[in-house]
Amino acid sequence: MHLDDTVCYCFHVTRRKLMNFCRLRRPRVPSLLSECGGAGTGCGWCVPFLKMIFRHWQSGECVPELEEISAQEYARRRSDYIRSGHGKPPPSAKSSAEQKSLDGLSVQRSDDAGAGCGTDADSKGTSSSASGI
Repeated sequence: MHLDDTVCYCFHVTRRKLMNFCRLRRPRVPSLLSECGGAGTGCGWCVPFLKMIFRHWQSGECVPELEEISAQEYARRRSDYIRSGHGKPPPSAKSSAEQKSLDGLSVQRSDDAGAGCGTDADSKGTSSSASGI
């Protein structure tokens, strides 16, 4: 998952926004990431990913599932989650049809293409220790 990929489809929150929120606000627990645009308060699909993002930010630990999942696969799994009745997106969330049309789009990423654990683009300005928390 790249930095500009959407993590919370209900409220259109990207991984970059969440990482910057962590860097600037230094949340003490993962649930405080909900203060970043309401992430995690809609259908609930992204909550495990918010926890992974928090863990990555707090400890610098590489989270393979977060790094390896593509934006298309993430969106497909969320759609399956919604269709199976596990969560209900708010009315403002994108419909499945809108998501499918967006899934086919490729975004040019010059600053974070291939960004993952240990790269400058992914860890720039983030804390690699839990000190002070």
